[in-house]
Amino acid sequence: MNTSETVCLVVGSLLLLVSGYAWWRFVRVTLQEPPPACPPRSASGPTPLEFKPAFVSMILSQVCLGVNQFLQFGALRTGSEWMFELGLFVTIVCPLLALRALEQLTRRNFGSGVVAFVVAIVGVVFFFKDTDFVNVGFLVRSDDNHLWGATWIVLFFYWNACLYEAQRTAYSKRDSRLLIFSGWALLNTSFVLAMAYALLAGLHAELGIQTWLGNLIGVGEHGFDYDVFSDTQSLWSAFAGVQVLLFPFLLRALCKGYTDNLPPQPRVRSVFFRVMLVVISLLLTAALYGSFPFLREVAELSVTH
Repeated sequence: MNTSETVCLVVGSLLLLVSGYAWWRFVRVTLQEPPPACPPRSASGPTPLEFKPAFVSMILSQVCLGVNQFLQFGALRTGSEWMFELGLFVTIVCPLLALRALEQLTRRNFGSGVVAFVVAIVGVVFFFKDTDFVNVGFLVRSDDNHLWGATWIVLFFYWNACLYEAQRTAYSKRDSRLLIFSGWALLNTSFVLAMAYALLAGLHAELGIQTWLGNLIGVGEHGFDYDVFSDTQSLWSAFAGVQVLLFPFLLRALCKGYTDNLPPQPRVRSVFFRVMLVVISLLLTAALYGSFPFLREVAELSVTH
């Protein structure tokens, strides 16, 4: 097996094992018995059964990442385009499930139904177009998944915008901190690690950093020409193996400390507010896409001067 295949197997197995543990530990509910890690709560907060829908959505979001890793492994072994495309699709389902979990946890409507419709359309487009992919280091690169990249990154920023609104208006400071922690345990840690890696690899290519550092970060002597839309899927899902270690701690913290006594809010302020969240997400996506060439030019100028 090459490096990419090994990474897919290790990360995929870790994601599914942690998800299975979380299911057993936090969602195994009967009418007589609460989950082992969720003792009965007082009237001041949600009961274990009220946590269950949000926890199921969160766990399924991590399962999607694990399934993607095994689909990437199968695609590398067989050259199957449909397996690779299916892997792309399930990774887009991940932020959708995270958004749904946020709605269930906060009892607010952030438009997950509309997002699900968009994801379904993107999924149909995936399966009617040819997608080529190649093995690059420990990544699986595709120059045909810009639609995936644009969709995923917009969903990622939209979810974070909704998360910010939820934590800003949370019932207590503790609830706010737990919602922030949920962002890092579900999506943000792997995204930040992926972007940091991409920047380091790009600087290595531009500045000619010592070969040992290139070998350490897996880019070799010739550097690594990172493309936000082509490489983010593989890089982000690989670093999800680190992020998932936070996941059981998130569920336990929510069980022990999340209260949210606010009344259900079926609508988030107004249609204008939702549109603004989408616009902000699009602007952040454009800023991210344009930042890497700029950062590389700045780094190169700093060395030459």
